[in-house]
Amino acid sequence: MLAGDRDRELAARALRRHFVDGRLSVPEFARRVELALRARSHADLAAAKDDLPPVWEDVPAGVHDAARRVRGGIRRVRRFFVLVRVWFKLNLVLLLAFGIALAIGAPLLTTTGAVVAAWALASLAVWRLWRKAAD
Repeated sequence: MLAGDRDRELAARALRRHFVDGRLSVPEFARRVELALRARSHADLAAAKDDLPPVWEDVPAGVHDAARRVRGGIRRVRRFFVLVRVWFKLNLVLLLAFGIALAIGAPLLTTTGAVVAAWALASLAVWRLWRKAAD
């Protein structure tokens, strides 16, 4: 199977990791990186990394892309739960304000209308924040 630019770059990155970890000398590192960058097939890339333990860069490029997508999904889920917490806290404040207003004798219809309007605006604001964060 032919090796692409991404495969060659990942192999060179893996070789750099081995060099930094002290597994390769400078001349050996230079020779292996040259082999990796000139590789035409995956067999040539394997020859450049022969006798070295696998590192994260050795996994196929598709795994790296999938891991990046998973991390993006996790960030979106975290943002969603932050916004849900904010929305629940806003609802709690509105409910407390409604209860206090009724307890001090505010008119029921006016107070209910104000709370419903405030709830609708708060919900719309949180929804817009979510839509903006999702884009």
